[in-house]
Amino acid sequence: MKRVVVYESQTGSTKQYAEWIARQIDAQLIALNECTASILQQADLIVFGGSVHGGSINGKRKFSKIAKKATANNLIYFGVGIRPSTPRTLELIRNSNFDSNSNVPLFYFRGKFDPDALNQSDKTMIRIYQSMLKRRRDIHQEDVELLDTMRYPCDFISEEQIDPLVQEIRNRI
Repeated sequence: MKRVVVYESQTGSTKQYAEWIARQIDAQLIALNECTASILQQADLIVFGGSVHGGSINGKRKFSKIAKKATANNLIYFGVGIRPSTPRTLELIRNSNFDSNSNVPLFYFRGKFDPDALNQSDKTMIRIYQSMLKRRRDIHQEDVELLDTMRYPCDFISEEQIDPLVQEIRNRI
């Protein structure tokens, strides 16, 4: 069985998770900008991951266009972000990236965040997002935690987070 892990990474967190996944499931590791339909057509299992911004998995749209040309139906997705890893976060990401009737496997891993390393555009987007969250009347506890997390550099990356995804794959083979 040929396995492929494709990733889109901005800060390196997603790449780190993709490397760990590829190693544990004995898969070929490919950056999204090097991915082609012919590579995916040869795969029996494809894992795609990207960082999550505003609920959207970066690179998913581009990946989906490439993957449509492939015949593999065995797709698994993961997103990486700084939101708390909860069922609510997973639901928000699912709703932003997939049709309501889609039950494609989706996993979420916490990454790292350094507000000082952001470019000016990203800093502006973060400030706007923080302002929107603060103005909510019924702010969810996860959003309170997220606001606090976004104030300082943090690193939640750990290989153990991929265990459920790896187990899902092992159950399929």
